[in-house]
Amino acid sequence: MRRANKLLLTMGSAMLISSGVAMAGSPTPYGAWSVNSGAITTNVACPSGFTCGAAITGDGFFQRQLTATDGTKYFQTIITPTGATAGGTGPALSTLEFTDENFVKQGGGTGIADSQNVSAAGTIANPGDFTSTTAINAGWAKASASENQIDLHQGLNDTTNQFTLDFTLQDASTNNSAPVVGINESVGLYTVGNPNSSPTDKQVFYLKQLKAPASGTSAALPAGATPATTISWATGDIIQAMWLGQEVTAGTGGAQDFGVQGYTNVTTPATASYSDQSSVGPWNWDATFGTAPSF
Repeated sequence: MRRANKLLLTMGSAMLISSGVAMAGSPTPYGAWSVNSGAITTNVACPSGFTCGAAITGDGFFQRQLTATDGTKYFQTIITPTGATAGGTGPALSTLEFTDENFVKQGGGTGIADSQNVSAAGTIANPGDFTSTTAINAGWAKASASENQIDLHQGLNDTTNQFTLDFTLQDASTNNSAPVVGINESVGLYTVGNPNSSPTDKQVFYLKQLKAPASGTSAALPAGATPATTISWATGDIIQAMWLGQEVTAGTGGAQDFGVQGYTNVTTPATASYSDQSSVGPWNWDATFGTAPSF
């Protein structure tokens, strides 16, 4: 399956599962298993504090019922590629192209605890390495309002075509209405053999959107920002920071730099933006939006 399709399917599955539910963690730790030629075996016969039913198994498939001492029942399902072999726990298992481990609570209403990993190496026909890790704690599996309901990280690294993309989606809000969204994209503009092109030629785009954790005012953009140098927000407002920087070598004229940066209060709405024809930025990055991106 092409990596673009995997990206869409993984994001779609995560959003579908988490939609409309309040999202606590898995009843037992993830990754306590190994797989050999498609046969999945757990590291211990049954986790402490549980009794386990007989497992249903197949090539790349494992499912069993776990019953806690209080009588609560869970169904544990593990899926890997057919014929796969990987030992150890956690990181060792992440070398597989695909793994999914989830727990569903019997009679517990809507909810799921799920850990999914996708790792696909590029090929000559389809270059670029794609990785995706997804953690979902929905319904009964959500321990507190501060816990992420969904924690999705995806990356595409295509060195052949000078393209990288990192995408993050996290949702820790109680009403599932204000996810933290992060996009960091770099596109190379270098042409090998072109004297008017340099390996440093590229365009970088960064966006971060979140729910304001407290009332505040953004860091001031340089003089000349329009329509203002700052924006303000109240606790709970949806706020956003955006930055784009570009460098292109232009023969003997040297590099031509360009940058644009903006802060937006999506709720009110209000915006402040700044552009520069001689610098890539960013400028006066506001720590509310995390660590400043770099060119």
